[in-house]
Amino acid sequence: MNASEDFVRETSSYFKNPLLQFHGDETNTFCKLFKKEFWKVIRFKDVNCLDKIHMYPDASGILLENYQKGVHGGTGKSFNWQLIPKKVLKEHKIILSGGINSKNVDNAIDIKPWCLDVNSGVESSPGKKDIRLIQNLLNKI
Repeated sequence: MNASEDFVRETSSYFKNPLLQFHGDETNTFCKLFKKEFWKVIRFKDVNCLDKIHMYPDASGILLENYQKGVHGGTGKSFNWQLIPKKVLKEHKIILSGGINSKNVDNAIDIKPWCLDVNSGVESSPGKKDIRLIQNLLNKI
């Protein structure tokens, strides 16, 4: 989040073809400096937040995560995905995030996002992925 150009260049250099993900106040110009695919994260507080999508025409995808005051980088909590207008889902590659797990994945799929970002919903404790939870989620999908 809000990393320096040098930091992004250095960390992305360790990978053959990284997909960059920007969680802060980065501009489209900054994000495309690296000549790599990137996803821009927008914190979903309400429908008005989606107005920011047009500011990132070069993004490969727009990742929507739950807004929580003072928190960037994912909260692990869902938001009301039904609030995302169908037009936005059709016109943009929307990636949903926010505590997606086997209990709520049906709701996420129902709105027809381009992609799901699964992280905390398949953890048995913070940072620890649980293969059983991953398998349950994949079976549900």
